[in-house]
Amino acid sequence: MIAAKPIMSHTKGLSKAFLQNGRLTSFGCRQLPPTVSAVMLSISDSPHSFTCRHSTTSSKSYTRASSTSAQTSDQRQQQQPGFHPIYVHHVSRVALEHLQDNRSDWLVARGLYRNLQICKNGTFILQFPEHGRIWTSYDSIKRQHWLSVSRNELAVRFLLKDHDKAAMALLQQPQKMQEYQLMSIRRIQQAIDEMIKSVDNSDAKKRAKEKNETTSS
Repeated sequence: MIAAKPIMSHTKGLSKAFLQNGRLTSFGCRQLPPTVSAVMLSISDSPHSFTCRHSTTSSKSYTRASSTSAQTSDQRQQQQPGFHPIYVHHVSRVALEHLQDNRSDWLVARGLYRNLQICKNGTFILQFPEHGRIWTSYDSIKRQHWLSVSRNELAVRFLLKDHDKAAMALLQQPQKMQEYQLMSIRRIQQAIDEMIKSVDNSDAKKRAKEKNETTSS
Protein backbone atom coordinates (compact mmCIF):
# COMPACT_ATOMS: atom_id res chain seq x y z
CA MET A 1 0.00 0.00 0.00
CA ILE A 2 1.19 3.52 -0.79
CA ALA A 3 1.83 5.55 2.35
CA ALA A 4 -0.34 8.62 2.89
CA LYS A 5 1.44 11.88 3.74
CA PRO A 6 0.51 15.52 4.46
CA ILE A 7 -0.34 17.79 1.54
CA MET A 8 2.44 19.68 -0.25
CA SER A 9 2.63 22.31 -3.00
CA HIS A 10 3.43 22.25 -6.73
CA THR A 11 6.96 22.84 -8.00
CA LYS A 12 8.89 22.48 -11.23
CA GLY A 13 8.23 19.67 -13.72
CA LEU A 14 10.78 18.08 -16.05
CA SER A 15 9.39 17.10 -19.46
CA LYS A 16 7.00 18.12 -22.23
CA ALA A 17 3.95 16.58 -23.84
CA PHE A 18 1.39 17.44 -26.50
CA LEU A 19 -2.31 16.71 -26.54
CA GLN A 20 -2.55 14.50 -29.60
CA ASN A 21 -5.59 12.51 -30.75
CA GLY A 22 -6.98 12.20 -27.25
CA ARG A 23 -3.64 11.30 -25.68
CA LEU A 24 -1.01 13.21 -23.76
CA THR A 25 2.05 12.14 -25.74
CA SER A 26 5.74 13.04 -25.46
CA PHE A 27 6.49 15.68 -28.08
CA GLY A 28 9.41 17.97 -28.86
CA CYS A 29 7.79 21.37 -28.61
CA ARG A 30 8.19 24.55 -26.65
CA GLN A 31 6.45 25.42 -23.39
CA LEU A 32 3.25 27.42 -23.15
CA PRO A 33 3.57 31.13 -23.96
CA PRO A 34 4.38 33.21 -20.84
CA THR A 35 0.93 34.82 -21.01
CA VAL A 36 -0.79 31.43 -20.70
CA SER A 37 -0.76 30.29 -17.09
CA ALA A 38 -2.63 27.05 -17.80
CA VAL A 39 -4.60 25.22 -20.45
CA MET A 40 -7.87 23.51 -19.57
CA LEU A 41 -8.55 19.97 -20.72
CA SER A 42 -11.80 18.11 -20.41
CA ILE A 43 -12.32 14.36 -20.53
CA SER A 44 -15.40 13.39 -22.47
CA ASP A 45 -17.67 10.49 -21.56
CA SER A 46 -15.61 8.37 -23.93
CA PRO A 47 -12.57 6.95 -22.09
CA HIS A 48 -10.31 7.66 -25.07
CA SER A 49 -11.26 11.24 -25.90
CA PHE A 50 -9.84 14.51 -24.59
CA THR A 51 -10.81 17.99 -25.71
CA CYS A 52 -8.69 21.07 -25.13
CA ARG A 53 -10.07 24.47 -24.19
CA HIS A 54 -8.30 27.81 -23.83
CA SER A 55 -10.03 30.54 -21.88
CA THR A 56 -10.43 32.71 -25.00
CA THR A 57 -11.64 30.00 -27.38
CA SER A 58 -14.38 27.42 -27.59
CA SER A 59 -13.80 23.69 -27.09
CA LYS A 60 -12.65 21.83 -30.18
CA SER A 61 -11.49 18.33 -31.01
CA TYR A 62 -7.83 17.89 -31.90
CA THR A 63 -6.96 15.64 -34.83
CA ARG A 64 -3.57 13.91 -34.91
CA ALA A 65 -1.24 15.41 -37.52
CA SER A 66 0.29 12.96 -39.99
CA SER A 67 3.74 11.79 -38.94
CA THR A 68 4.89 12.41 -42.52
CA SER A 69 3.67 16.00 -42.57
CA ALA A 70 6.29 18.65 -43.27
CA GLN A 71 4.36 21.29 -41.34
CA THR A 72 6.11 22.97 -38.45
CA SER A 73 4.68 23.10 -34.94
CA ASP A 74 3.95 26.82 -35.44
CA GLN A 75 2.03 26.13 -38.66
CA ARG A 76 -0.07 23.46 -36.98
CA GLN A 77 -0.82 25.85 -34.14
CA GLN A 78 -2.00 28.52 -36.59
CA GLN A 79 -4.34 25.99 -38.22
CA GLN A 80 -5.63 24.84 -34.85
CA PRO A 81 -6.54 28.09 -33.03
CA GLY A 82 -6.67 27.77 -29.26
CA PHE A 83 -4.33 24.76 -29.09
CA HIS A 84 -0.91 25.01 -27.52
CA PRO A 85 1.95 22.71 -26.61
CA ILE A 86 1.21 21.47 -23.09
CA TYR A 87 4.01 21.10 -20.55
CA VAL A 88 3.31 17.86 -18.66
CA HIS A 89 5.75 15.92 -16.52
CA HIS A 90 5.88 12.27 -17.58
CA VAL A 91 4.82 11.11 -14.09
CA SER A 92 1.66 13.22 -14.29
CA ARG A 93 1.10 11.98 -17.84
CA VAL A 94 1.23 8.33 -16.75
CA ALA A 95 -1.23 9.12 -13.94
CA LEU A 96 -3.63 10.85 -16.35
CA GLU A 97 -3.40 8.02 -18.86
CA HIS A 98 -4.25 5.47 -16.18
CA LEU A 99 -7.23 7.54 -15.09
CA GLN A 100 -8.34 7.99 -18.69
CA ASP A 101 -7.82 4.42 -19.90
CA ASN A 102 -8.68 2.38 -16.81
CA ARG A 103 -10.68 4.54 -14.39
CA SER A 104 -12.76 6.71 -16.72
CA ASP A 105 -16.04 5.41 -15.22
CA TRP A 106 -14.93 6.73 -11.82
CA LEU A 107 -13.99 10.11 -13.34
CA VAL A 108 -17.41 10.47 -14.94
CA ALA A 109 -19.26 9.28 -11.82
CA ARG A 110 -17.37 11.83 -9.71
CA GLY A 111 -17.97 14.65 -12.16
CA LEU A 112 -14.26 15.08 -12.82
CA TYR A 113 -14.40 14.55 -16.56
CA ARG A 114 -14.64 18.29 -17.34
CA ASN A 115 -12.51 19.65 -14.52
CA LEU A 116 -8.93 18.76 -15.48
CA GLN A 117 -6.36 21.57 -15.47
CA ILE A 118 -2.78 21.17 -16.67
CA CYS A 119 -0.59 23.65 -14.78
CA LYS A 120 2.30 25.53 -16.31
CA ASN A 121 4.77 23.65 -14.10
CA GLY A 122 3.81 20.28 -15.59
CA THR A 123 1.50 19.06 -12.82
CA PHE A 124 -2.27 18.68 -12.98
CA ILE A 125 -5.33 19.48 -10.89
CA LEU A 126 -8.63 17.60 -10.98
CA GLN A 127 -11.37 19.63 -9.33
CA PHE A 128 -14.47 17.97 -7.87
CA PRO A 129 -17.66 19.80 -8.95
CA GLU A 130 -18.85 20.46 -5.39
CA HIS A 131 -15.63 20.75 -3.37
CA GLY A 132 -12.19 19.19 -3.09
CA ARG A 133 -9.45 18.43 -5.58
CA ILE A 134 -6.81 15.92 -6.69
CA TRP A 135 -3.38 17.11 -7.82
CA THR A 136 0.21 16.10 -8.49
CA SER A 137 3.31 17.87 -7.15
CA TYR A 138 7.10 17.59 -7.09
CA ASP A 139 9.41 18.01 -4.09
CA SER A 140 12.59 19.38 -5.69
CA ILE A 141 14.61 18.89 -2.49
CA LYS A 142 13.79 15.23 -1.92
CA ARG A 143 13.21 14.64 -5.66
CA GLN A 144 9.87 12.99 -5.03
CA HIS A 145 6.65 13.11 -7.05
CA TRP A 146 3.37 13.06 -5.12
CA LEU A 147 -0.33 12.58 -5.75
CA SER A 148 -2.52 14.50 -3.28
CA VAL A 149 -6.24 14.60 -2.58
CA SER A 150 -8.29 16.99 -0.44
CA ARG A 151 -12.01 16.31 -0.09
CA ASN A 152 -14.33 16.73 2.91
CA GLU A 153 -12.23 15.56 5.89
CA LEU A 154 -9.82 13.63 3.67
CA ALA A 155 -6.37 15.18 3.11
CA VAL A 156 -3.68 12.68 2.13
CA ARG A 157 -0.98 12.18 -0.46
CA PHE A 158 0.60 9.17 -2.14
CA LEU A 159 4.16 8.76 -3.40
CA LEU A 160 4.30 8.42 -7.18
CA LYS A 161 8.04 8.33 -7.79
CA ASP A 162 11.15 8.61 -5.65
CA HIS A 163 14.61 9.29 -7.10
CA ASP A 164 16.32 7.51 -4.21
CA LYS A 165 19.80 5.95 -4.27
CA ALA A 166 18.46 2.51 -5.18
CA ALA A 167 16.59 3.94 -8.16
CA MET A 168 19.61 5.91 -9.31
CA ALA A 169 21.81 2.80 -9.06
CA LEU A 170 19.30 0.87 -11.17
CA LEU A 171 19.35 3.60 -13.81
CA GLN A 172 23.11 3.15 -14.17
CA GLN A 173 22.50 -0.33 -15.57
CA PRO A 174 21.18 -0.14 -19.16
CA GLN A 175 19.83 -3.70 -19.00
CA LYS A 176 17.70 -2.70 -16.02
CA MET A 177 16.21 0.41 -17.64
CA GLN A 178 13.06 -1.27 -18.97
CA GLU A 179 12.50 -3.01 -15.64
CA TYR A 180 12.79 0.34 -13.84
CA GLN A 181 10.37 2.04 -16.23
CA LEU A 182 7.75 -0.70 -15.83
CA MET A 183 8.18 -0.62 -12.06
CA SER A 184 7.68 3.16 -12.06
CA ILE A 185 4.51 2.91 -14.15
CA ARG A 186 3.04 0.23 -11.86
CA ARG A 187 3.79 2.35 -8.81
CA ILE A 188 2.01 5.37 -10.29
CA GLN A 189 -0.99 3.26 -11.27
CA GLN A 190 -1.11 1.72 -7.79
CA ALA A 191 -1.04 5.19 -6.21
CA ILE A 192 -3.98 6.27 -8.39
CA ASP A 193 -5.95 3.19 -7.36
CA GLU A 194 -5.17 3.76 -3.67
CA MET A 195 -6.26 7.38 -3.99
CA ILE A 196 -9.58 6.31 -5.52
CA LYS A 197 -10.14 3.86 -2.66
CA SER A 198 -9.42 6.62 -0.14
CA VAL A 199 -11.93 8.98 -1.76
CA ASP A 200 -14.60 6.28 -1.99
CA ASN A 201 -14.08 5.19 1.62
CA SER A 202 -14.13 8.78 2.86
CA ASP A 203 -17.35 9.53 0.98
CA ALA A 204 -18.96 6.33 2.28
CA LYS A 205 -18.12 7.29 5.87
CA LYS A 206 -19.53 10.78 5.29
CA ARG A 207 -22.80 9.37 3.93
CA ALA A 208 -23.08 6.94 6.86
CA LYS A 209 -22.47 9.75 9.34
CA GLU A 210 -25.11 11.96 7.71
CA LYS A 211 -27.58 9.07 7.69
CA ASN A 212 -27.02 8.40 11.40
CA GLU A 213 -27.45 12.08 12.23
CA THR A 214 -30.70 12.20 10.26
CA THR A 215 -32.01 9.06 11.96
CA SER A 216 -31.11 10.25 15.45
CA SER A 217 -32.76 13.64 14.90
